[in-house]
Amino acid sequence: MEEVRQWCTEHYALAGTFDPLPGERDLNFKIVDGEGKAFVCKICDRSEDLAFLSAQNEVMGHLNRHELSAIPEVLVSHDHQNLVAVEGADGRAYVLRVLTYVPGRVLATCAPYSPGLIRDLGRTMGRLTVALAGFDHPAFHYDFHWDLARSMAVVDRYRELISDPGVRDQVGRIAEEFREIVQPRLEGLRKSVIHNDANDHNILAEGESVTGIIDFGDMVHSCTICDLAIAVAYAILESDDTLGVITGMAGGYHDMMPLEDEEFTVLFPMVRMRLAVSACMAAYQLSLRPDDPYLAISQEPIRKTLPSLLNMEAQEVENQLR
Repeated sequence: MEEVRQWCTEHYALAGTFDPLPGERDLNFKIVDGEGKAFVCKICDRSEDLAFLSAQNEVMGHLNRHELSAIPEVLVSHDHQNLVAVEGADGRAYVLRVLTYVPGRVLATCAPYSPGLIRDLGRTMGRLTVALAGFDHPAFHYDFHWDLARSMAVVDRYRELISDPGVRDQVGRIAEEFREIVQPRLEGLRKSVIHNDANDHNILAEGESVTGIIDFGDMVHSCTICDLAIAVAYAILESDDTLGVITGMAGGYHDMMPLEDEEFTVLFPMVRMRLAVSACMAAYQLSLRPDDPYLAISQEPIRKTLPSLLNMEAQEVENQLR
């Protein structure tokens, strides 16, 4: 902690309170300075792809020039760098970034979601798609296991690691429908850079409105519709009205970014597939860290939701969407 304080003071003249924040790959801290302004310090190993980190910074700058919900802004250091190389006392090389802190409640704490909030979440994802339509970066063109367009490879590789035979069978059924409905249409779907992780902890909300979008670390160039599908997948985990969430969010999205014909067909199978991929990845991670109880607990909402999703006919959902 003291080392991080020194880096922030030396490179950004930032001082104040430092509190740890959760993060999958980065070491994150919330900083509140003497004037009450808040920032996020993100530290990653120097082995991370610097072009990818730079692309994240660029996309946040791009989105801040559009009329969107609040997006973190990237600070520059004294020597005008937005990626700062530092060396730790352990002799390892790290990269330091500082962003503005976006205040608000994460969507997960707003459940149960009102129809108005669901509609606005759809509109927010549509506005995000419109803004990202004018952005591209070579670093976002890569093979990523969280890319829904490549999800069959993940399921084929890790499905057998799922210990619960019921969930394993459900994931297999979802994958077969994905193979039948989505894969033949992938080539014809429109493509763009997408956020790719609009889960209920990366969306901020208050009342009936989405107020912010954070965490751009999973961005990828893929099928545009994947962004909506991922947001829907996580929203339905906290709802008893699955069809209402799907149609409400799709309707909001369509207001901002009209869905194309084939996107009506693939949306629901993609929603199911995102949760199937999550179950497979959790099983894989659990095989590496069998003593990590969080991996099993975090999958409980998915375990409860998959049966009801499989009881819904893809064609009927498509009809309702249209």
